[in-house]
Amino acid sequence: MDQTQLLIEGIELMIIGMVMIFAFLVVMIYVMSFSRFFQRFSHLMPDPVSPASPAPAVASDNGAAVALAIAIAERR
Repeated sequence: MDQTQLLIEGIELMIIGMVMIFAFLVVMIYVMSFSRFFQRFSHLMPDPVSPASPAPAVASDNGAAVALAIAIAERR
């Protein structure tokens, strides 16, 4: 193979690669715009609602009540 034929083959491969990238980008743009079409119908299938978790129990300060119970028990 001489240099001219190698140069032509390189240019052909470059053009094929550029066409493939362009085709991929065009398809990607159409797919992304097609997803916008589905957003119009998103109200028909709402997201599932997860049940609300119960509120955590509030830690109460029972120190005074415990001290009172101990004092009463010792007094008896």
